[in-house]
Amino acid sequence: MKLLPLEEVVHRLEWVISSSPCDETELVWVEIVRASVSDRDRENTPPHAEATVLVRVRDAERIGVYQTGAGTVGELSNAVRQALGQTRIESPSSWRCPPAPPDEKVEVNGVAVDRELAGLEPQAARELLGSLCRPGEAARLDWNVGRVVLANSRGLQQQAAATSVVLEARCPGSAGTGRAAAAARSFAALDREEVFARARRRRADRGDDDGSEVGWHAPLVLSPEAVIALLALLNQHALSARSFHEGTSVLQDAVGKQIFDPELTLVDDGMRSGQGAQGLPFPFDLFGYGKRPVEMIRDSRLQTPAVDQELAEQLDLPPTPHGVAQEDSRASHLWMDAGSLSDRELFELADGGLWIGWLEHLECLDAAHGRFRARARGTRRIVGGELGAGIPDMTCRGSFPEIFERLAGVGRETVCLPVEDGFRGGIVAPAIALPEGSALEVR
Repeated sequence: MKLLPLEEVVHRLEWVISSSPCDETELVWVEIVRASVSDRDRENTPPHAEATVLVRVRDAERIGVYQTGAGTVGELSNAVRQALGQTRIESPSSWRCPPAPPDEKVEVNGVAVDRELAGLEPQAARELLGSLCRPGEAARLDWNVGRVVLANSRGLQQQAAATSVVLEARCPGSAGTGRAAAAARSFAALDREEVFARARRRRADRGDDDGSEVGWHAPLVLSPEAVIALLALLNQHALSARSFHEGTSVLQDAVGKQIFDPELTLVDDGMRSGQGAQGLPFPFDLFGYGKRPVEMIRDSRLQTPAVDQELAEQLDLPPTPHGVAQEDSRASHLWMDAGSLSDRELFELADGGLWIGWLEHLECLDAAHGRFRARARGTRRIVGGELGAGIPDMTCRGSFPEIFERLAGVGRETVCLPVEDGFRGGIVAPAIALPEGSALEVR
């Protein structure tokens, strides 16, 4: 799995910037080589490259943006002209390219290319899965190596490459139970045996329970994977700068207000690695600003959403290093703090309720009220503080911020899964218990 030589990428960007007719020009080169295998040949994807270049220009106080999947010098020069053409119809803007950084480069421990992953061949990956799977089990391995190179006409140049790997294990039981996943930056950091052990613990041998007697607002335990799915929804539709700009965030007027459960602490930190799940650190955002810890939810309060320059003036908050597009900033390294409870203790808090192993097909139905719908999979009844019979897939409805307003407990084990392009960031979260009458309806 090889990326284009870094020297060639830098040469192309520098040439295009030096020949640009615009007052300021910024180019962001995002390149990823992906591959995936499973124990089933039909689901294999050989290594393939994906490249995107984001172009931002300023001319006569107006901003133009353009995105292209082509990367030759000629194609990039044409992309600059396309962005320049857009400035003719835009209103004046105060945006400027970020200035050149100090002499030291933006760096972060743990962001590097793992040679074992970068050199992994599909056949070797398939053999690895075969050694992990017991008869009847299935698994999938997705891995990639990616790079971001950012350069602008003010002399800023940031570059970083990283690998990531995701392992999903399936130990089929009744009603679709027995599934787990985790991600890491390297093979060494990915606890493959633990992923399979977690999937096996979730497997139900019997499924003679249709869940018909479970109330819509029964107590629940959500797996870390399910919690990550909800946090991703919250992040996109309620904590992003775009949702605030468009007035669609359910948290629009909640900054500084006490609305969340005291046990919920949510920090975005692209510099953090280790501490339970490894996380997927990356040193800068797509505007070149170095990552730093940003407390988003703490002490029951929304401390800040992702904030760009425009939103900073509106909310009287400092900008955060979360830039992903000209009109959007979004956290990409969310860490939900773990609690102190074991799985057994979480089950005891939700006795008589349900365990949800996975949330799929999430749909935001009404962002302004945080309403969503999803499919709950790997569902099991909780009886006597233990997982019981498997239950067929069920439909979940609720409000993603309200779910985090009242928690019965937070687990101590965390899981990491990637977000967005799969290599620039991820979400780390534990399991949670929700009390009877929570904002999540299951039926």
